[in-house]
Amino acid sequence: ADGYTHTHAIGKVDDKQTRLKVLLSGEETIDTVKPDNFSVKFFGQNLAVIQGQTTFQSAEKKVYQWTFIYQKNKGKWQIILSQASLKTI
Repeated sequence: ADGYTHTHAIGKVDDKQTRLKVLLSGEETIDTVKPDNFSVKFFGQNLAVIQGQTTFQSAEKKVYQWTFIYQKNKGKWQIILSQASLKTI
């Protein structure tokens, strides 16, 4: 969605254009790594909340809890907000 924002675990907020650049760059993100688990909850027919957990293994292991919110607009699902938090292990 045009007003989409993503809030990183460090508090940085990306708008739609910034997030698209990151995703198209090939950089590994919570959007590109297979999640460890997730659940989907529907609120009516036009709103869905997806919550899950993703593990990144680089120099150190990091586990992120995340939430994506989708809204159906003119028959198509659009992401309107996403947020990630670093889970303490």
